[in-house]
Amino acid sequence: MSKSLYIFDFDDTLVDSGARVRVDRASGDKEFYTSREYRDYDRLHKQPGDVLNFDEFDVYPPDAAVIPDVWSAFTSALSKLGTKYVMILTARDNPVPVKEFLVNNGITDLPAIEAVGDSNPDAKKRVVADYVQRLGISEVYLWEDSPNNIRSIESLASDDLKIKTTLVTEGLLRRFIQKIIRETFIS
Repeated sequence: MSKSLYIFDFDDTLVDSGARVRVDRASGDKEFYTSREYRDYDRLHKQPGDVLNFDEFDVYPPDAAVIPDVWSAFTSALSKLGTKYVMILTARDNPVPVKEFLVNNGITDLPAIEAVGDSNPDAKKRVVADYVQRLGISEVYLWEDSPNNIRSIESLASDDLKIKTTLVTEGLLRRFIQKIIRETFIS
C-alpha cells in the first residue's frame, strides 16, 4: 500500500496573505515586493547595500484570504488522511501566524507546519526528503506557487517516489484584478 504526503505552501498558495518583503536601499528608499515578485529580486532588482526585511512574514497575514480551490484540497486531505500525512511547508521563519490563521479559519486538528526560514528552494526540498524517508512516503502531492520550489522538490522523484505538483497562480490573478478595479473605479 502506498503512503501519500500532501504538502501545501502557505503564502500565495493556500492563502493570499498580502505579506510583502521590504527592501531598504542604500539610498534610503524603501521598496516592497510580494512573495511572488521577490522570487525575481536577485536577478532583477538586487542592488549593492540592500537590506531585506521579512517582518510582514513574521506576523499574522495582514490581508489574508484563503484561495478557495487550494483550501478545499487542503481541508479534504486533512479529513481524508488526518494530520500525519498533511503538511504546510512555508519559507516563513515563524510558524505561529500560520497556526493562528488555520485555527481562526476552523482548522482544529493542525497538520505539521514546517517553517524553514529560508527562500532557497533546497530548504524546502530537505524537509520533504526527511518526511519521505521518515514516514516511508511513496507519493507526494505538492501545491506551490514557486516554480523553483516545485523543480527542487520534483528532483526527489524516483522509481520509489512519485511526485505530483500543482502550480498555484490564483493569488497573483486575484491581486491583478483587484489592482485593475482600484485603478479603474477608485482613482
